[in-house]
This record gives sequence, C-alpha cells and structure tokens, in this order.
Amino acid sequence: MREIYPHMKKTYENRLKKLDTLRPRNKELILGFKEHLFAKGNKIVRVSKLLAEMMHLCELFDKDLDKVDNSDVERVMAEINQMDYSEYTKKDYWRVIKQFCHWHLKADYSKVIQFQIQYDLNKEIKREAIITEEDMEKVLKLQLSIRDKAFLSTLHETGARIEEILTMNVGSIQKENNIAKVKLRGKTGERDVLVVSCVPHLFKYLSEHPFKDEPKKHLWVKESSYYNNCKEPLGYIGAVNLIKNAFEKANLKKQCNPHFFRHSRATILATHLTEVQMCLYFGWQIGSQQVATYVHASGRDVDGAIKEYYGIKLNKEEVRKQPKVCSSCNTVNEDGNVFCSQCGSPLSVKTFMKNQEIVNTQIDETMKFFMKIVKNHELMAKFEEFKTKFSTS
Repeated sequence: MREIYPHMKKTYENRLKKLDTLRPRNKELILGFKEHLFAKGNKIVRVSKLLAEMMHLCELFDKDLDKVDNSDVERVMAEINQMDYSEYTKKDYWRVIKQFCHWHLKADYSKVIQFQIQYDLNKEIKREAIITEEDMEKVLKLQLSIRDKAFLSTLHETGARIEEILTMNVGSIQKENNIAKVKLRGKTGERDVLVVSCVPHLFKYLSEHPFKDEPKKHLWVKESSYYNNCKEPLGYIGAVNLIKNAFEKANLKKQCNPHFFRHSRATILATHLTEVQMCLYFGWQIGSQQVATYVHASGRDVDGAIKEYYGIKLNKEEVRKQPKVCSSCNTVNEDGNVFCSQCGSPLSVKTFMKNQEIVNTQIDETMKFFMKIVKNHELMAKFEEFKTKFSTS
C-alpha cells in the first residue's frame, strides 16, 4: 500500500532521538516494544504516537517500567483522567499501558493490571456536531475544482479511513449505471462500498483524469499535477489542507479533520444499518465494540421500531437525493442540476415543459415584433435598409 504519511518519518525519527533522555532501562524496553508494534502490523504513524505516549508515561511513573506495580498504574491513570484530554486520548493511554504490560509481562500481566477502566466515548460524539449531508451540500455548492468536489463527497459518503481514500486507484471505481462501487483496502482487508450521491462528482473527475485509462494509477492527484499531467499523488497534508480550505470558504465552524468525516458518517448510518452491516460497511471486525458508540450517538429510533412491530403506519422519510441521469447522453448529473452538464438537455419533464414554454413565448414575441414592422411602412423601410447594409458588408 502506498505510504500517505511521508512527513511522519521525520517525526518518528525525532521521537526515537528523544528516547536518549529517558532512563537507560526504559529506553531499552521502549525500543523492544516498538519492534513488537511493527511486527504486529502497526504503521509508522501509530507507532510514533505510541512512542510519544510511552515517553510521557515514563515521566509520570518516574521509575523503570519493569518495576511498575498495580498501585503505580492506578496513580498514573488517576492523573491522566484528571487531565484536559478527550475520552479517546485517555482511553489510548490506558490501552498502551495494557499493550506494553501484555508484551513485557506476558503471563504475569494480571499482577500489574488488577482493575478495569470504562470510558464513555458516546459523549465525544454529539449528533449536532457531526458533518451532515446538508453541510456537504453547502460545501459542494462552492466554486471548487472537480477533484476537490469528488474527494470531499467520496470521503463523506464512504466514511472511509483517510488512508483507504488516499490509496485508491483509478480502477477502484466500479461503475454500475448511475451508481458505483468503491473498492477500499483497509485494516480488515478489501471491501466494496456502494456510493450514490458522490457519483456525479466522481464520474466527472474520472472523465477528465490524466490517467483515466490506467486503472493501477493513483486516483487522487495533486492539483498542479492534474493540469501538468504529472504523476504525484495527493498526500495526507494536502488532503487536510483541501478539507480545511473548503470548510473555511463555506463558513462551517465544525470539526473537519479527515477522521471526523468517518465519525460523522457512522453516526448518520447507525440509524439505518444493523450492527453487522455497520461492521461490513466501515471495515470493522464483526462484533467490534466501536459500533455501540455510534448506535448510542445516533439515537436509533426505538419508538419507530416498536410501531413497525405492531403494524402502526409510519410517516415515510423524504426520499434521499439521488443523481439525475440525462436521457439524451446518459451523463450522471448532480441532484440540483436542471439541465445536463454535458449536452444541455433538460433533466425532467417539468423542466422540459417550462423550457418549451419559454421558447414558445420568445417565438410569439418575435413574431409580434415582425408583424409590427410589416404594418409600419417607416419601420419596414429602415429594416430593408439594414438588410442591404448587412448583406453588402
């Protein structure tokens, strides 16, 4: 898989150098733990983060890590839980302590970790704070490039991990009439995700892509590369800046880091998909506890389910917006389009009739104008004079 965090190599190397400031024994243990993490398949961005957390823990324990006991762990976790960290960060510290102890102590793990901590991640996801479909409509109405619209709409609709999006190839898009399937490669292997609303942007981007006939080429290219036909892929920093700039232009004050798109989409779909379907869609292991977080945050409609059980009629939700397919040239257009972006044909009977009415009105007005000229000898003479000048010029 293509590396999307080249900038993290420098950060990782700097953190390795900082290990020299630790007690010699702790440096030795952390270096061994680092090799264990890589062997388990962790990427450099994750290992670098855990190195930083382990160094902070060394300060808090203030002793050799192989001499830490249960009372030390309780004291340090009490300190961390009182710090101004998110629930996710606190949980991450707790997890790295357990990971380290599992690796180093093995069978003696329970001698050091003799208690459990439960973190309420539900309060981290407030439904009103997520990036909604209405927010995305506002963003996509901006004067953005074709690539930016395709990237943002695909990131939001799939709810994919940023590395899954950035490592997509041109051949990752499988067209199925006016919808598509996106092939993603992530932690749990490959999966196909059905997409609908992002299809017009995605298809338009593909139609003008410099490598549209090369399925193994990277899908997302740098904007300069897009016009200069270079081969540079869009990286993590470029993606972050792309998102940030679009949200600033749209005057949206919401959190918009790449992973929050995933949080938002999972919260939206939790009211519509089962737990197993959520796992398959988002690439989690079946039975993952992660699903419970989003089901809780979504406020899944229990009343609606009970009414449906008893056969009580429910008010159907408004049909979700879908792309419009031009009947003349089969181009897939955005839902808001009135005329086809490719051939200019009206996309609905209503638009056609309205357009025809306008044309008929214009013809009537033109005919009335010419009849007025014919009946007025002075205007007719001027018209003939104009015709003569025009034909001789």
